[in-house]
Amino acid sequence: MAISTLLALAALIFVAAITPGPNNLAVLAAAAHHGMVGARSAIAGVLLGSLALLLLTLSGVGALFAAHPRVRDEVSLVGCGYLGWLGARMIAGALSRRSRADEPLTPPGFAQLIGLQFTNPKAWTMVLTAVAAARAAMSPAAAGVALVVLFLAIPTLCLVAWAWLGARVLPRLQQRAARAWCDALLGVLLFISAAALMIEVTRGGTS
Repeated sequence: MAISTLLALAALIFVAAITPGPNNLAVLAAAAHHGMVGARSAIAGVLLGSLALLLLTLSGVGALFAAHPRVRDEVSLVGCGYLGWLGARMIAGALSRRSRADEPLTPPGFAQLIGLQFTNPKAWTMVLTAVAAARAAMSPAAAGVALVVLFLAIPTLCLVAWAWLGARVLPRLQQRAARAWCDALLGVLLFISAAALMIEVTRGGTS
């Protein structure tokens, strides 16, 4: 088992897990409104969905998507549309709350975040790349064990860091207007990430 391969895989997973995206935004929103305890279900949904995606890829399902990119792209477009809808709903809800009594935001929940991993094109690309790289340098069993450990340990730390950031924001947003603008910003970022993913998928499908 090459140490260099493990380090490369860890770097790949870390970059994908720490950079802003739908998963981190959902965890940030959950922690901002419900604290670290309230963000646990969002973190668990992301981790379980990612782990299920990894196990399916290791079992050979990923090879089917690799052989039929059109099917993968169609699934990804559905996911992008869902992300865009969530972002638009967060924006509309935040702006409407500016003139009403304060209401709690409802970010994507446990089950939604599990399903989201299967429609995220970047998640598929990252998992397929990691599995191919690991199997090229290790035995199938060793590759599976290493990837499961890395996919649980690194994203957990990154998601907890985003949750901590969200929880730290909460005390500074006691005024309803400030909270609404923060929610609207999260919705805009989520919508933009969905649009960027959709552009990436459509360009890949036409290339």
